Amino acid sequence: MDRATAGYLAEAYFEYQAILNGIILTKPVCNLNPYDYIASVEGKLIKCQVKKSYVDKFRQHICSLLRQSGRGTDKRPYKDGDFDFLCVIDLDDSRIYLIPWEVIRDKSSNIMVNGNKYSKYCNNWSFSSP
Repeated sequence: MDRATAGYLAEAYFEYQAILNGIILTKPVCNLNPYDYIASVEGKLIKCQVKKSYVDKFRQHICSLLRQSGRGTDKRPYKDGDFDFLCVIDLDDSRIYLIPWEVIRDKSSNIMVNGNKYSKYCNNWSFSSP
């Protein structure tokens, strides 16, 4: 499966799980924003960036923290205000990690989501922060 198709599949899975958990989603009309969705949770609007994880050669589930624009050749880090929650879709294990920006803001390029560090954010549909 190519990268674009995998990205669409990850977003569709996020939409499906959000609806099952009673979350109202809005998707921006254009694709120029640094976030993919706005989630309405208990009257609060939350900017969500959806990313699909991949499995590396060590069986670690990795998520890139770089923003890609155009055809993916221009990659740069996200900055404060770009989104509130990183929503990592791990299709291999059917998990979604809803990680607050403040938890990952100092990370440079990748995070490993299948370790203990981010396990408390698995299915964090209340969008709670640390």
